[in-house]
Amino acid sequence: MALLILLGSGVGCKTMYLRLKGIRNPSIQTEKSVRDFLDKRGVPEYDGSFILKDSISFYELIKRIHHFPSVSYFTPKGGLIVINDSGYCAGITFDYGVRFTPGQPVVIDTSFSLPELNGLVQPLTQQAVMDTGNADIILVGCWATFLGKINDNVFGTCEAVRKNTEVNPKIYLINTDLMESWGMNTIPVKLYQK
Repeated sequence: MALLILLGSGVGCKTMYLRLKGIRNPSIQTEKSVRDFLDKRGVPEYDGSFILKDSISFYELIKRIHHFPSVSYFTPKGGLIVINDSGYCAGITFDYGVRFTPGQPVVIDTSFSLPELNGLVQPLTQQAVMDTGNADIILVGCWATFLGKINDNVFGTCEAVRKNTEVNPKIYLINTDLMESWGMNTIPVKLYQK
């Protein structure tokens, strides 16, 4: 019966999947709407939650990170750790974080660093900067409200790394939605398409 309803509704499989995952078209957000999303989902601020400063910062991050949602890891000196060279994969970044041990050898991507990333963001709820402190590893999770449950890959990885008893992590979240404070009225059609 459910199959007949699905077929009769004219809704494709891809559309149904996106709806089930809570994915919708991107919309311009406010700091309040971003905070409300995190609060509703019960996502902690960890060591800091951030939004991008402006549209230029948004484009700079897209050039560096390439995929949203995403998880990136940095060394205590701020170097971007290369986990794999096939692009973002939620399972690989999750496994890397839960299996990471201090002192293990890492490969560094010199094209982007934590200080550069810190220059693209501003605090969402507190005056904070992404620093390394006494961390063994720094996790940066990029997410967006329009990605719905797909963000769970990022939030789940953050929580798993936080529970890794072998490592002292710093965990930061960056919202990648377009913000009302940037003065944007509409969303460019191909903005999120690669």
